[in-house]
Amino acid sequence: MPGTLALLRDKLRPRAKRRYHLPSVPETLLRSSFITSISKQKAMGKFTDLLFQPRVAEGRLLDWSRFDDVVAAGYTHAKEVLAGLPDDRREMFR
Repeated sequence: MPGTLALLRDKLRPRAKRRYHLPSVPETLLRSSFITSISKQKAMGKFTDLLFQPRVAEGRLLDWSRFDDVVAAGYTHAKEVLAGLPDDRREMFR
């Protein structure tokens, strides 16, 4: 781990020539909140009647240009899951 002075000097270099590629504080906080969220999601999964988990290609969190693709993937996945349910269970979700 580089020292404070080495990190400061590295920050003053052009981005392409930086030696240390450490995550920023907001990025670290965001990642830690994701880890907490995932563990809570797994714990709460036991209490659900129906859980949708569509597969979405990797992307950045704030990449709003992919919004329509993500919604379409979720909609398609939901239709597949609901179509696979018996009729009596499917009626619960109408």
